[in-house]
Amino acid sequence: MLSAALRAEMGLAAAARIDDVLATADRLIAETGACNMTAFVLAERAALAELRGGTQQRETYLRGALEAFTRMGATGRVARLARELNS
Repeated sequence: MLSAALRAEMGLAAAARIDDVLATADRLIAETGACNMTAFVLAERAALAELRGGTQQRETYLRGALEAFTRMGATGRVARLARELNS
């Protein structure tokens, strides 16, 4: 995702741009019905919250992503997120 690239390249300096990218992703998901992408957006929101120092918000987004990936049957992602939440 573009948000991950911006985060990796620019860190917190790209936060506003990442917010815009994720808002666009949410809009496209709503317009197209691509609900499986929601999990990825939530994971990116968690990463952005971590950059901003929002521990509680990060955890909330990670739990949402975990739930969405579980519904998709994405066991590898579920295992990784579960480890993240337990660390």
